[in-house]
Amino acid sequence: MKKKILFINIIVVIAVALTGCWNAMELNTLGINLVLGLDFENGKVIVTAEIIEPVPAKEKKVPWRRLCCYICSRHWGTIYLTLLEI
Repeated sequence: MKKKILFINIIVVIAVALTGCWNAMELNTLGINLVLGLDFENGKVIVTAEIIEPVPAKEKKVPWRRLCCYICSRHWGTIYLTLLEI
């Protein structure tokens, strides 16, 4: 019975110790896409994307601060190459 309890305790300790944020990314390094538009014109692909820029919740509203999202547009020969440019 003691071995069983010891084994369960060891498993619980290992499970708690080995889990965590091993692949965590900060929100300010992410590019979160809200809207993506595809247009085809003269054999080229035009991709327009609206990307948000995360702002900390505790940050005060500063009048000179930009909006929290921006819109960018790129054109290239294929959809894949166009998305790489964005």
